[in-house]
Amino acid sequence: MDHHFRKLFVKKQFYFLFFISTLLTFGSPAFAIDLLQVYQQALQNDPTYKAAEAQQMVEVEAVPQSIALLLPQLALEGSAGLSRTDKRGNIETYPPTTRETVKQRGVGYSLDLQQSIFNFPNWQKLAAAQDSVKAANATYNAAVQDLMNRAVQAYFGVLQAQEILKYTQAEKRAIYEEYIRANQSFKVGLNTITDVYNAKAAYDETLAAYVAAQNDLENKKEDLRAITNQLYQQFSELKDFTPAPPSPADIEKWVTKSASQNWQLVAARYNTMAAHKQIAEAQGGHLPALGLEAKYGNQYNRTFGQGNERDKTLSADMQVTMPIFSGGGITSKVRQAMANYELVSQEQEKTYRDVMNTARKSYLGVMSSISKIQADKQAIISNQSSLEGTKEGYKVGTRTMVDVLNAQRALYEAQKNYAIDRYQYIFSSIALKEAAGTLNVNDLKIVNNWLQEHIAIKNKRTALPPKVVQKNNIKKQDEIFLQIGAYRSQTNARKASKVAESLTHSPVKIIKSTSKNRSLYSVLVRATNQKQASEFSQKLQKAGFGKPFLVR
Repeated sequence: MDHHFRKLFVKKQFYFLFFISTLLTFGSPAFAIDLLQVYQQALQNDPTYKAAEAQQMVEVEAVPQSIALLLPQLALEGSAGLSRTDKRGNIETYPPTTRETVKQRGVGYSLDLQQSIFNFPNWQKLAAAQDSVKAANATYNAAVQDLMNRAVQAYFGVLQAQEILKYTQAEKRAIYEEYIRANQSFKVGLNTITDVYNAKAAYDETLAAYVAAQNDLENKKEDLRAITNQLYQQFSELKDFTPAPPSPADIEKWVTKSASQNWQLVAARYNTMAAHKQIAEAQGGHLPALGLEAKYGNQYNRTFGQGNERDKTLSADMQVTMPIFSGGGITSKVRQAMANYELVSQEQEKTYRDVMNTARKSYLGVMSSISKIQADKQAIISNQSSLEGTKEGYKVGTRTMVDVLNAQRALYEAQKNYAIDRYQYIFSSIALKEAAGTLNVNDLKIVNNWLQEHIAIKNKRTALPPKVVQKNNIKKQDEIFLQIGAYRSQTNARKASKVAESLTHSPVKIIKSTSKNRSLYSVLVRATNQKQASEFSQKLQKAGFGKPFLVR
């Protein structure tokens, strides 16, 4: 692709995306970022892409610099001078018998023209530079496609982490409800303590998974910020779409296309061609060089008391330079160029194998994801039916609490797999087109059409099931609080409050107090009665907190 055409093409993409971004930003009160807007931000802020763009501009200048060595070199020199000479005769007597002072003033200029007629290394340098520029243009195209791929990976990575968090949160709440039911049934003698322990162990396990999912979501947001320099809070959500196989649905055709069109591989080939010409350039150091030098001079001199004179000269020379011995430097450069050619050739082979591997894996990943998505849908339906049947069996005593918990895990696991496989289909599709060298902004538009505007992604606290605490029956005067600690750092207080909230599932507040120029942050957990406060105290102490004390 021509360099100027590519620049114009990318610029048009940028303005189009900027227009869409502005329209959505000011046209919607609840703005949610989408893929095209993320890509537009990445074009402006991603340092990897900016570095590739600058590198391409650096490499392009190699051609005019090489052409300059083949064109005439014209230099203008000027001079101006003033001299005074004292001449004395018969200096053996004192004072001298004769004395004469000569003053001269002169100005002049010269034009020096040099033209290389035959210089084999310079011609080979130009040929190598032209291949290097082609390699730089291909590398720039590869950087644009890489940015598109990374934008897709980062954006949908956030959406995938959000879906995993949503299902993990739902699983945590469902298992907590089972734990509450098991505990209540045990108190009235309908269950054994083993059921309670199993439910508690399952809840603790999902609680750890929930914390891990929260952390993963924050990490994915940071990955997105690394390429856009923006921290987003509202995202467009992935809606249902029908995955389609690649076109053509033939893995070998995609591999063949990748072998001929992949931009990284194209750049590697041009780099190899440039390295081969550099060998010839180094070997040309043994050959003679022929050049022409022409010079025109104009000098004006004035001698005070004697007169003026003007000298004009015009000369032209043919110069032949034949290297005989350079101390072994030329031979060393030849060996270095040959070694560099071997290095670049091996890098090209490695790039070729990597591209072929990526193309095959991506194609198989697309086809596999399509099958998995279909299987995941059926698995969700089957596990939902299995969970309902297991719950009914547990009510009549034919199934155990462990069976119910396992059925719940299986259902949420199927939902998570469905989410993962949908995003994996997108990742594999984009990677396949990048490997084939065909990825462009239209592909991003297609994927962007699978999004729908959604609310902000936030980590919501799992509320207590309605039957556990009847808020209508809680009187204001009955509320008590457990103070679990006082911290000098607000950050530490917030961390402690999050842990306490996840353990007790009760509201937590932080109270700031200041004394003697020092601030303390007290963490308080609300309890509805003395019995619940006692239960909270035991849980918190088991988790590593000090013994809480009551605050009315």
